[in-house]
Amino acid sequence: MTVTIPGRAWEHMEHLSNKVRNVIRRGYLKKTYNDKKMLKGRTILGEEIESDDIDIVHPVGYVSHVKPGDKCETLSCDVGADASRRIILMVMGDREEHPQPDEGEAFHYAPGNKKQFIRHKKKSDQGGGGGGGGAGQSMPGLRAGEGQSEGRTKDSGRVAGMHWDGDDQKVSGQNKETFQLKGEKGIGCATDANFDIKAQNATQFEAGKHVRKGTTYRDGDTFTQGIEHASDHIAGGGASVGSLPTARFVPYNMGGGSGLPQNTPDGSQSMSASGQPGNISLKGMAAAMGMASVSSSGEGPPTGGGMKAEMAQMQQQQQQQEEKADELLQRIIRIEEHLGLTWPP
Repeated sequence: MTVTIPGRAWEHMEHLSNKVRNVIRRGYLKKTYNDKKMLKGRTILGEEIESDDIDIVHPVGYVSHVKPGDKCETLSCDVGADASRRIILMVMGDREEHPQPDEGEAFHYAPGNKKQFIRHKKKSDQGGGGGGGGAGQSMPGLRAGEGQSEGRTKDSGRVAGMHWDGDDQKVSGQNKETFQLKGEKGIGCATDANFDIKAQNATQFEAGKHVRKGTTYRDGDTFTQGIEHASDHIAGGGASVGSLPTARFVPYNMGGGSGLPQNTPDGSQSMSASGQPGNISLKGMAAAMGMASVSSSGEGPPTGGGMKAEMAQMQQQQQQQEEKADELLQRIIRIEEHLGLTWPP
């Protein structure tokens, strides 16, 4: 039986081996274009094999743009063994900038910079996993050399959980709904600059105990329900406190998240604050009024009687002086009546 192969089918068969070899091919990314709906690129796949302006495919919900270069590796795919439908299936990037995850750990890092990342690491299972302590031991049933080579699998010692690092770049977040933080064992914040809080309504704190250390500047009245204890109160002073910058929205036309509005307080700018010392000491006034025995608790020694005793003594002295003045006035009235003078004059 004679089989007749059409011309185009024969041409297809003639180049089948080349098509099969190029279905999946490694190469290097030379250019990246982001002026269309999807990223497109130019890749060098081998000697005299080059494709330009082809789609770079990413999984749904994830996209990245890495700087092209001679070390930026790609994996291309000819869909249906058709070179005209070629895509860049994966951009592997520069392998020198790949994080080395431990067992049970995953990284999401900035393309070309493994120092900026978000990582998740599962807590190690009891009795194994994650380390290289037994890497040099062969598993049962394997001949020598078929198991893991000693030192090939190691654990970095990084703490488990969810962690991120922005390196030397700014980190921000925003949300149209509420934003919450909760740590069952505590929440810690530390900075070498300022810690800014700016609320349109009020900053609200509720705790069993509020602990502060350092000088405090306030602009506004203070209301206290309870007793204030201090070594002294000095009136006549004041404070001058500036304001945090006001965030200003700048239109962003490139799509995607633009970050927080410009001038959002981030601790990099300092609020102005200065204080004017007072000159009227409550403690000094008490001493001038003869209450030198008053202690910081408001109570004096047993012999002194304390502040209440001092105040009672002052009231008694004032009452005695008023009684003497009344007695003197009555004597004057009687003398004038004896002289035939009328009262009041």
